[in-house]
Amino acid sequence: MIRPLAGLFLLFLAGCGEAPSSAAAPSPPLPVPASEVAALQAVADDACRCNRASPDDKSCWEAFNARTAAHGDAALLASACAPVSTEMTCFKEDHPEARFCIATGHHLVGTDHELCSAEEVRIVDTTFTATLRRTGDDYEQAHAAADKVANDLILGRSVPLPEAEGGCAG
Repeated sequence: MIRPLAGLFLLFLAGCGEAPSSAAAPSPPLPVPASEVAALQAVADDACRCNRASPDDKSCWEAFNARTAAHGDAALLASACAPVSTEMTCFKEDHPEARFCIATGHHLVGTDHELCSAEEVRIVDTTFTATLRRTGDDYEQAHAAADKVANDLILGRSVPLPEAEGGCAG
């Protein structure tokens, strides 16, 4: 009976104390492949469209939340761009080499219009910028044009990309 206790006593002593100095620090997370970031963005765009069409449908973001859960804690950020402000969910904030963000929504400032893809943002932002140039910086007309285009996109109408450079968001 003394032998097993003596072995337990030695195990107990070996388990206590400081870690050996040769213990390696945890390695930083690897960057997420661009294909996975693109796939996550497509899932977020779909979730946004679902939410835009059915604001009370609580299941719209389930697939996105399930797929991003493996990436750990997220930080919610938003741009201060106008005419379109973008909301983002960012992951691996403490590791710049592995950090990535997914756009989870875009809002036409001053309206309730929600845009759900980079293409929709480009069209609205470029329409705003082109109208500013055409009208000699008439912000009221530019905002009205952006509002009309955003509404058309939300209704599923085809809207061409104007010939102009986008601004902050596009």
